Amino acid sequence: MLFIYEILEIGVRSVICSSLVILLAVFPGISDAACAAKNSAVSDVTEYSGIAAIINDEIITFYDLESRVKFVLLSIGEDVKDNMKAKVYKEVLDEIINEKLKMQYIRKIAPKGITSKKELDESVNDAISDMAKQMNKSPEEFMKMLQSKGINPNVIRSQIEVSLCWGEYIRLRFGKNVDISASELNRICNMVKEKFTQESYCVHRMFFPFSKQSDEAAAASHANNILNMLRNGADFGNLARQFSKSADARKGGELGWVFHGQLSPEEEAALKGMSVGSYAIAKSRKGYFVLYLQDKRESGERSLTDLGLVQVIMPFAQEKPSKDVVDQLMSYINDLTRTSRNARAFIAKAKESGIMGVSDESHSTLEAMQPQFKSLLSSIPQNGFSKPILVDAGILVVCVMNKKVTTLKEPSRDEIKRQKINEKLTIFSERELQDLRKKAVIRTDAKYQQ
Repeated sequence: MLFIYEILEIGVRSVICSSLVILLAVFPGISDAACAAKNSAVSDVTEYSGIAAIINDEIITFYDLESRVKFVLLSIGEDVKDNMKAKVYKEVLDEIINEKLKMQYIRKIAPKGITSKKELDESVNDAISDMAKQMNKSPEEFMKMLQSKGINPNVIRSQIEVSLCWGEYIRLRFGKNVDISASELNRICNMVKEKFTQESYCVHRMFFPFSKQSDEAAAASHANNILNMLRNGADFGNLARQFSKSADARKGGELGWVFHGQLSPEEEAALKGMSVGSYAIAKSRKGYFVLYLQDKRESGERSLTDLGLVQVIMPFAQEKPSKDVVDQLMSYINDLTRTSRNARAFIAKAKESGIMGVSDESHSTLEAMQPQFKSLLSSIPQNGFSKPILVDAGILVVCVMNKKVTTLKEPSRDEIKRQKINEKLTIFSERELQDLRKKAVIRTDAKYQQ
């Protein structure tokens, strides 16, 4: 799913597909915040003014930490309870520590960089441009928006750089040694093919692995903290990008439609007991999974509806306009929709007005959307549009430019192989990181040690 809107219909908030929350799109990994020095417990924390942690003599400032926490709180909401906010700080600090360790190691083994600076800058810029595009902004506008919310834009760049460099290191270090045997691949492919017409699931997941029993409690703690954040209203994709260890973290943990045999038995067992829109934790011998069941298909025909969507918004001039202003704007939009034969005619009028914003066309799958948005769009014909919807930023009209039903295909042999290889690389990545943590000298401010 490409977009997630937050829609407020006269005081009733419902989540639908949009670009408004892609704001938190680039966060990799998580692990234990109770750091240890080599062969010993963490030394007593030395208080430093403005310093949240020291990792092998490299500091993390409170400013750095605050910027990162603001990303997460934008997803959850700033009015979260103090005990939840404390968990957010602890998890975010732990992730920054992981990133520092990763980059310290990469700089040690590859002083000139794991990839060329030009290629890295281009990849980072491409990622930022994609984020900005999802929000109908230029990269410059996107960065200014972050600054206006008190978030250091360099946080975005550094996170993307760490994710790209570490991913490339793991691929180069272990890629040649990680494979799936032909017999194992045949077994999985045959199972998927045999069960393809049976029940299937549209799944998002996060993964918190542990390679030793001593690490299990920390992985369980991370999974439960994330589950609590989700139940407090946090966006799954944002938290997945921030914290998940799996290779699909960059996509917000989105797996799409999966079939029997693709996931672990523990994940499949958990999914069978879940209702659409719910979250659950599944434990396997490799780690803990946090699952989100976005949709479920019963046995039978496999079809998906691809939608081409354009958003048209009348923005509010003030953050909290009066009821009279809202009523006047709503009346204006209703007049435009009433006199428009179809979506294309309405979009043309919106552009002519000079005061309404019109997005580029984006594509999403109806069946993979939130139930509220699915019910809204399923009844709108091609070249049709929704009723005006009141949102925080203004009045929104969603236009359905294209509507095409396609047959859901079973995953290819290459897709299944890539998924299984990525799962194995995730385990190697976690082992590498844990080795770095054991060898490091890490000191954190006392308030983050509990």
